[in-house]
Amino acid sequence: MCCSHQNRGWNVASLGVASPAKFSEVIGKAGLEWDGVNLLIELEGKPTRYSDWGKDEDWVSKLRQLIEKIHA
Repeated sequence: MCCSHQNRGWNVASLGVASPAKFSEVIGKAGLEWDGVNLLIELEGKPTRYSDWGKDEDWVSKLRQLIEKIHA
């Protein structure tokens, strides 16, 4: 999911992933188990993060670097 809006005069783009809770049937058909309620409760208590990126910057590279940093 991506949405764009103005916030305090800034252009903002937000990236997010679909919640597995919306796709529990598909997850079950894939043979996977998912305890969504506990996961979502845990995630709601965690802090959010953001990064300011200029419109002329390479967003693909920056996003890749951010993902690699998070998973390091």
